[in-house]
Amino acid sequence: RELLALRRLNLEKCKVESVRDLEPVLTNCRHLETLDVRGCPFAKNTKHREHVTLLSDSLRTLNDREIQPHERAFLVQLQTRRTQKQAVAAAAAHVQKQHMETLAGLGEGTVDHGFDGVGSACVSPDASFF
Repeated sequence: RELLALRRLNLEKCKVESVRDLEPVLTNCRHLETLDVRGCPFAKNTKHREHVTLLSDSLRTLNDREIQPHERAFLVQLQTRRTQKQAVAAAAAHVQKQHMETLAGLGEGTVDHGFDGVGSACVSPDASFF
């Protein structure tokens, strides 16, 4: 319970391997304003600042560098766009899978693509191409 009121946390040179290891702290400590993770293995990743910033709305300073409001807004907007793109891609993949399952269920030779002469509206039997 005392950790929920935590305002400053120095994890400098700790052996925290992943931002996911910090997720419970960052999401539950709603008053956390200052965090230092320099020297942690996960901090070698150039994107760690983005990940940490997105996990904590209250965080104002990371590694002695202020998190600007426009920086946070940009990251939130970028995450929203990525999430939307992933949702659209997943929906398209689902529709394509259903389509392929339907085609597979029809059996061989039952699909008329309009390219095999009879049944094709584009080519008449008397047509000359040359």
